[in-house]
Amino acid sequence: MDVTETIIVPDGDTILHVTSGAESARYLVCSHVLCTSSIVFRKMLGKSSNFAEAVALRESRAEPVFVSLEDDPAVMGIILRVVHFLHKQVPRTLSVDQLVQAAIICDKYGLYEALQLISETWTKAVSWRSANHPEDWLLISWVFGPEAIFTSTSRALILSGLLDPNGDLVFGEYKGSLHECVPSSISGT
Repeated sequence: MDVTETIIVPDGDTILHVTSGAESARYLVCSHVLCTSSIVFRKMLGKSSNFAEAVALRESRAEPVFVSLEDDPAVMGIILRVVHFLHKQVPRTLSVDQLVQAAIICDKYGLYEALQLISETWTKAVSWRSANHPEDWLLISWVFGPEAIFTSTSRALILSGLLDPNGDLVFGEYKGSLHECVPSSISGT
């Protein structure tokens, strides 16, 4: 498996090894920026954390600490550039699939505030009305907003929902299902 290595912060203290299936990337980053941007990273790498990675950060500043994550490596790279203020390296548009992955990562690590401004740019750049899979936009709008897209999308999904022969809730002609990461308070599962 080829591993892409990217230096986000030249004197970083943490290497994030991000994998998803056959894709893999390593990012040299700053743990303080991660902790400021995300409550999950704060609990994992913060000064009061008992996680092995946090203990290693406190004990030795010589070598970067290695942290493994299971996320979309390319989209995580984009998000890491956002939180490390490398805005010229951040694309102004993402595909719907990339937006879905960004929403999953944002929700997983609690990066709502850190991604608020760029997510507005990303969601405005893609037409949600012509989406083939409105369940994607249910997740995207739940995480990033705006509320009007969430309301419209959820209404469309409710009106098109059916039970398939297995008793699973599916939507529209393509018989799509909701993403696993859509909260059960939305999906009803």
